[in-house]
Amino acid sequence: MHFDYQQFHIDASPLDEGGHYYARAKICRRASVGGDAVEVKYSGDLGDYSSDAAAIEAAQRWAIQWCDENSAQATSYNSSRVTVEADMAEGKEQFEEHEGFTIRVLVIPEYLPHPPDILFGYVGYVCRPSADIHYSPSRVNFSHAVPDLLNAEAAEQAGFAEGQSIIDRTHPDLTIDGL
Repeated sequence: MHFDYQQFHIDASPLDEGGHYYARAKICRRASVGGDAVEVKYSGDLGDYSSDAAAIEAAQRWAIQWCDENSAQATSYNSSRVTVEADMAEGKEQFEEHEGFTIRVLVIPEYLPHPPDILFGYVGYVCRPSADIHYSPSRVNFSHAVPDLLNAEAAEQAGFAEGQSIIDRTHPDLTIDGL
């Protein structure tokens, strides 16, 4: 079930798992007039319903509420990177395009709320821009789980460098083969 609401495009299609319908929503915003839609929020599973109609209705309600709460939020765009508010208290998920792939990185502080001079790590993945990121074979996950980077900017740069190394096939362990 796809629909437009305010400046957002919403996919409220439920996941059908053997008669159980899991409500979920993916919300996208256009990067520019006539530009490609950029995913800004994924709900995760919102509950198990006995019919697809009930699951769609729950996902639509959740998505509209999220859009109403976040439509005025400043989201900045530039030619290659999009900043989008994430659920973490002080984190922002970053998107970057590289060689026809999307790299997504979320910087993670060692502690939340974090005091000054805290160390950072990151999690991220590489996928095709149109991939269903909730289906794990369509993305390559990577992380730097040990918080040893001195600031959020260093962690973000390291995350994008690791994502680019996967795409460029210079990463020692991970590859985009099969995406």
